[in-house]
Amino acid sequence: MLALAAVAAAYQILAILACVFRGRAKTPTKSSGPISVLKPVHGVDPGFREAIRSHTVLQGDYEFL
Repeated sequence: MLALAAVAAAYQILAILACVFRGRAKTPTKSSGPISVLKPVHGVDPGFREAIRSHTVLQGDYEFL
């Protein structure tokens, strides 16, 4: 039982160290490329057209699925 606790503690310490020393992720540049917007649809509700229309004002290169 003590060996299991020691392994778990060592794993936690290694995970914390990996997070600390990994560094921050770089922020994406403005030209990160095209994106896809996936809008799940199940039937038609009263707000359906407005929900779809709200995505048509996006800026940049995208596809709407």
